[in-house]
Amino acid sequence: MNLPQPWTNARYFRSALKRPWGRALLYPFFSLHPRPVFLLGNQKSGTTAIAKLLALAAGKTEETYLRGFSQHILEDLYHNRLLLKEAIRRRAKFEFSRELIKECNLTFFYSQLRALYPDAPKVFIVRDPRDNIRSILHFVQVPGNLHQIPPAGLPEMLEWQRILDNSWLGVQGAHYIDSMAGRWVKAAEVYLQSPSEFILVRYEDFKAAKTDTIHALCDALHLPVQADIAPYLEVPFQPPGPPSASWVAFFGENNLNRLEQICSGRMREFGYFPSL
Repeated sequence: MNLPQPWTNARYFRSALKRPWGRALLYPFFSLHPRPVFLLGNQKSGTTAIAKLLALAAGKTEETYLRGFSQHILEDLYHNRLLLKEAIRRRAKFEFSRELIKECNLTFFYSQLRALYPDAPKVFIVRDPRDNIRSILHFVQVPGNLHQIPPAGLPEMLEWQRILDNSWLGVQGAHYIDSMAGRWVKAAEVYLQSPSEFILVRYEDFKAAKTDTIHALCDALHLPVQADIAPYLEVPFQPPGPPSASWVAFFGENNLNRLEQICSGRMREFGYFPSL
């Protein structure tokens, strides 16, 4: 890849990728990878840390965020107003040139992704929904025990607003906990409907044995381990999670109960069990 000046400067390069005109100038210098590894799952499930450590261990290029996929693009994809193939060509050609691609939103367009990349290896990362939803709410600074989120309490970014309100994904429920629990179920069902198409990683298993989990994942993907990841195991690839507290202390009994009622059937299939 021979980029013209000033695009070889990392600052200019990243800045250009954030702008449609910059992408248009850069895309002729990139080719779509024919068989990348995809890492899917719900947001805040440990997907970024696992993708980063896997890339470091295997010596592969990686991408953990599709900058060109705005919330409006995601909604057009979900409602079939835009084809994934066209969205990649116009807005994500750089990211899809990488060897490992982690993008949680692709989970919800899995049928299109599978059609485009039928032979690409796919990893599904799952996390206990109580910890997963608590982590999301902590990240956007919304308490877990509210009856409703006041308008002033919503996150500024539209994408994160839509992670709290998932009606655009066809998830029913006026309560924000119902909506987020429904999103977790919808993501889990992508794996459960086609488990043979994925390598499953539970975040809890990764957290308990990071090196062993990454090495096992390399082995399952037929990627030789190229580097020692020990110096990077505690690197905060994402902002730190919420302080340690019980689920009932964070959600309150009512909200925890409604979360578990919605998720319980699918939770059990991953080895997670209701507490109430």
